[in-house]
Amino acid sequence: MSVREFFDLSLPLLPQFTRITIVLDLLTTLVFVATLATSTDRAQRELGANWKRLHQLVWFAVSLSPAHVLLA
Repeated sequence: MSVREFFDLSLPLLPQFTRITIVLDLLTTLVFVATLATSTDRAQRELGANWKRLHQLVWFAVSLSPAHVLLA
């Protein structure tokens, strides 16, 4: 797959990035990266009880993944 399949390079890119499927994908990726970054013992100690709240966002991200696929 190439960039040309997803984007029309002759048009401005900002409006193309705001398509709902891309926004859902970016939100999902951010939640998974944040969860991955705070999965260590050290990060959990520093965040205290807040790491559990952050990790509960995984359920939000899991629900965004099928929405992204259905809209794509």
